[in-house]
Amino acid sequence: TKDCLQREEPSLIVTHHLQRVEEPRLVLEALSRFLPSKRDKNTTINSTFNLVVITSFVGGIVFLIGINYLARELAFIREQLILIIVFVILIVLTSLSVLIKSVFRIYLQSQYVLVKNLVFNVVKVILLVGLVHLSVLGIISAWMVGLLIAVTVSFYLLYRKFDYSFKPTINFGLIRQISRYSLANYVSEFIEQCPRLVLPVMITGILGAESTAFYYIAMALAGFLYIIPEAISSSFITESANNEKDLPMYVRKVISAYIVILVPAIVGMLVLGRYLLLFFGAEYVSGGVVLLRLLAIAGVFVAINSLCSNIIRITFRMKGLIFVNLYGTVLILLVSYWLMPLSFSAIGWAWIIGQFTMSVGYLFIALRYKFS
Repeated sequence: TKDCLQREEPSLIVTHHLQRVEEPRLVLEALSRFLPSKRDKNTTINSTFNLVVITSFVGGIVFLIGINYLARELAFIREQLILIIVFVILIVLTSLSVLIKSVFRIYLQSQYVLVKNLVFNVVKVILLVGLVHLSVLGIISAWMVGLLIAVTVSFYLLYRKFDYSFKPTINFGLIRQISRYSLANYVSEFIEQCPRLVLPVMITGILGAESTAFYYIAMALAGFLYIIPEAISSSFITESANNEKDLPMYVRKVISAYIVILVPAIVGMLVLGRYLLLFFGAEYVSGGVVLLRLLAIAGVFVAINSLCSNIIRITFRMKGLIFVNLYGTVLILLVSYWLMPLSFSAIGWAWIIGQFTMSVGYLFIALRYKFS
């Protein structure tokens, strides 16, 4: 349909599809906190696997049924059977991807999380170069193929490295055990993701579809930086879950890894970002290079927030986690809304300001824990 070929749809469908899988993601975060010492890890993993796939599939169907009320701008999905099928597959694949990430954490092998994320992002960006002219169909195809390849590689690693075997079972006692922690995580993480969900819609409404395209590509490239602190800092939540007295040692290890891996990556993005954008067209360089550099700088504060938020999860200070994410999200969206009409790059400044203030809040809570 014509609506499918409008340039404003790609970012909308991707962000709303991610929103649908936020709940299973947070169940798995709770697994990383509670279950690193479980002897029968396969039963735990399979319980979560089956529950997540079922709820993601059902949630996707329910979302499509009520799409006219939940997201009218995405109603075009229901016009073609192929789009319905692809949309639901995207949700299930994303759930599988998140499940595998938590399994790697439980086995203390988070380097495979980095492998999975790199495979996904590399394949996605490469395909975007060739498919971006197809608009929504190109974005969906790039996203789905990237996920499919990343999930396939990850399952191979699980089978070969960890003797994983699938069984169609659900341990409801386990689900009840982690439900309260998961709920707090759900609220916190949903709030944290709101800027990425809302900004594409806001940009389209204020600046137009072309600016939304510039934002999407810049954020996709910055995502390469953001997955590094996530993979590094989240690994120690499993390692220190049963041994909080060694928490300072794990923090020092994470900071050292940041210096060795993340800092050079940020410098590289600042220098080479212009040439990466050139793959998508000269207009993306002129329209998105400043935003990309600001998002890269924000990676410093994203890394601090990733580390400190995991410390807070380990120490069960979930109210503080929710509060910091709430005021950070509100600040990012308000600054973007106020300054965006003046300059497109204001989105990057809003991201830096919001992430910086969140870092201050996280550090305050973490230091309170240290001296309590």
